[in-house]
Amino acid sequence: YLNNYDGLNIIISVLSSLCNSGLSLISSDNNLSLYFILITTIGGSLVSTTSGIKFTRIYILIKTASSEIMKLISPNSIINKNIFNSEKKITDEYLKISFLIFISFFISLFILSGILIVDNIDFEESFKLSILTITNTTNSAMYGVEKMDFSNLLTSSKLSLIIFMIIGKIELISIFLIIKKIFFKD
Repeated sequence: YLNNYDGLNIIISVLSSLCNSGLSLISSDNNLSLYFILITTIGGSLVSTTSGIKFTRIYILIKTASSEIMKLISPNSIINKNIFNSEKKITDEYLKISFLIFISFFISLFILSGILIVDNIDFEESFKLSILTITNTTNSAMYGVEKMDFSNLLTSSKLSLIIFMIIGKIELISIFLIIKKIFFKD
């Protein structure tokens, strides 16, 4: 399978989606664009500055949810709250931030997708373009939206894409923390 380079192209596309770069060696007529979009939403590594939900936040949410279920099943059990078996522990602060970023990502996604639907872009393309915008990923053939003509978009859609790309890069939690620091001085 790797001799004809199809497998290698898919591996490169998966790594490209995971790193949020959007580089592609495969054509758009594949049925893998949804998988690449899902990988892009997880995107970014542990210490990267790329956008996306990031694997560590998903790990924190899943580990906390499973520990809460274990508490219900066996209240006297000891639960390991270490992150990746390191010295750092999952605190309530990490959990709140991870959950807030997770929710804000999806709220931003649906708001931007709604704005793009008003511009007569069909739901699938607006949803894909919203994910790519919020995760700061290049629009490429591997996501199935390579025929998007940005010059024909309304000015409001272009401005929304710019604003949400900035929000995706600095993450909505940073904006909340800045607003809290300015208006709610302790």
